[in-house]
Amino acid sequence: MKVILLKNTPGIGKEGEIREVKPGFCRNYLLPNKLALEATDENVRYLATLKQKQAKDAERLKQDALEHKQRLEKISVTIPVELKNEEEIFGSISTQTIAQALKKEGIDLDKSKITLEDQIKKTGVYSVTVKLHPDVAAAIKVWIVKK
Repeated sequence: MKVILLKNTPGIGKEGEIREVKPGFCRNYLLPNKLALEATDENVRYLATLKQKQAKDAERLKQDALEHKQRLEKISVTIPVELKNEEEIFGSISTQTIAQALKKEGIDLDKSKITLEDQIKKTGVYSVTVKLHPDVAAAIKVWIVKK
């Protein structure tokens, strides 16, 4: 029996694939758990339109991320900190601190999207990567200055 997989199913296939399975397995496991649909002509057409819609949505999300990237790369963030000695700061600057500084600038980002290559433990200018989309990343400048 041919089925269209609605979700990734280990040992059978990935979402959107058409696979041949035994009728009992389909009837007793795949269909009741909404993991697959029977591969009728109507369902195959439905799958094609669903894939087109998903492709359009993915492209729109990528375009939004590219626009957001352009806005982000124009911004630099200044974070005033207490110093131990002339350059070294108490503790280190975290992604949460950077996210809070961006929020003060009017940009609301989740801290998990911000990545630091090295810990920030001294004053200076740092380039920080912000992952907006799997294919789009922006670099922002972070200034660490004495309070």
